[in-house]
Amino acid sequence: MATFNNRVLIIDDEYDIVESLRNVLINSSENEALGSSSKELFGDKKEKGPSSFVDVALSGSEGLEKVKASLEKENPYAVIFLDIRMPNQDGVQTAFKIKEIDPFVEVIFMSAFSDYSPEELYSFFGRKFPFLTKPFSKEDALKEVNEALLRWNDEVYRS
Repeated sequence: MATFNNRVLIIDDEYDIVESLRNVLINSSENEALGSSSKELFGDKKEKGPSSFVDVALSGSEGLEKVKASLEKENPYAVIFLDIRMPNQDGVQTAFKIKEIDPFVEVIFMSAFSDYSPEELYSFFGRKFPFLTKPFSKEDALKEVNEALLRWNDEVYRS
């Protein structure tokens, strides 16, 4: 029986945002819905404990290294929350590099600025990505991560 991948990586250069989002994902009881979705998809029970394995990176390059390491260990991330405006390597550049090595990972872009619109991101990547405008609500973050986790874990979607 397949294991439900709930590994999440948050890439943002602002430590407070990273920690806030990490705490929402780990501590939220609303993610209980994810457990029942997992059971429907795979017939296995969700274990007690944190709702998601959440890792963090404070730059695009650090995030890229974590993605590479997860693939080498055959334990990939299912979802990446990715800030668009970061120094040195912005989120769009980071996303291109990540998608080259892991085309299956689900990316959720987030930004407080209008550097890129969702339409521009579509023109770059040829598909729509979830986009959260900072500040976003806990409910919006949980909705997006749950939908992205289900997409990644759907075998039909991945084949």
